[in-house]
Amino acid sequence: MAIKKRAGKTKTKKITFRLSYRQKKMIDRYCKAHKFSNIKLIKNALKEYMLRHFDLPAEQIVSKNQMNIFDLIDDADDSKNNEAAEPQKEYEIKKIQDINKK
Repeated sequence: MAIKKRAGKTKTKKITFRLSYRQKKMIDRYCKAHKFSNIKLIKNALKEYMLRHFDLPAEQIVSKNQMNIFDLIDDADDSKNNEAAEPQKEYEIKKIQDINKK
């Protein structure tokens, strides 16, 4: 039987807040009716809220000195195309010169 690798520890932060007696009672009733734990309900509600109301920037701001891998790929493709085009151009120029000599 293969040995299973343990999952790494998940880093968590502790957040504390106070609820009124009435709010706690509402959460308890909801959790009992829907078979949730209090923590699971709060985490799901917070996640849902963040997805609806928290706008993430489309692109992260990158300093102008930081390189982009796609720039490197484009540069490599351009240099390959230029190297391949040079012999073709030289061949065409020689061919035209030969035709003009005749």
